[in-house]
Amino acid sequence: MTPPLRVYPLPHMASLPARGTPASAGLDLHSCWSEASPVVIRKGHINYGDSGRPTRFPPIEPEKRHHPDYIAIEPGCVALIPTGVCVAIPVGHEGQVRLRSSTGLRTSLVMPHGVGTIDSDYRDELKVLVRNVGPSAHYVYPGDRLAQLVVAPVAMPVVELVDSLDALGGDDRGGGFGSTGGGL
Repeated sequence: MTPPLRVYPLPHMASLPARGTPASAGLDLHSCWSEASPVVIRKGHINYGDSGRPTRFPPIEPEKRHHPDYIAIEPGCVALIPTGVCVAIPVGHEGQVRLRSSTGLRTSLVMPHGVGTIDSDYRDELKVLVRNVGPSAHYVYPGDRLAQLVVAPVAMPVVELVDSLDALGGDDRGGGFGSTGGGL
């Protein structure tokens, strides 16, 4: 039997995570924000500065971060959008935060890292990281079903150091990245 997902609603929560249908794999996460949990939006370019190393995205001025009724994510910007809930992922599982398929179909938003992993010992508010890859601003409203949380079992092997590549076993597949079909 799957252990329960314990959820703590924050005061600004729009809705509890819920499945769209009884057979849905993911629990819908809704956007919501407050003065205590604002949306953070950053400009989309990377500033390499004098060091030649990437630095953090420069923040957008606080008065442009969010509006009580909506947020505007400009082209190329990333936004960290609060959901109003904290969860306890069962030990031996991970939470996978991913965009809803309808969000990908109907908007120009993507998750920069594909899927966000929530570890079983994380207890802060769940937030959704999105980037606007479209040519115009995308508006997000409180209560929008933006992403979903999929809870899945995860293997947690012990790391074992070996003395040689041969000790790993298996065949040489030619470097990955399509190696079974000809490679790069």
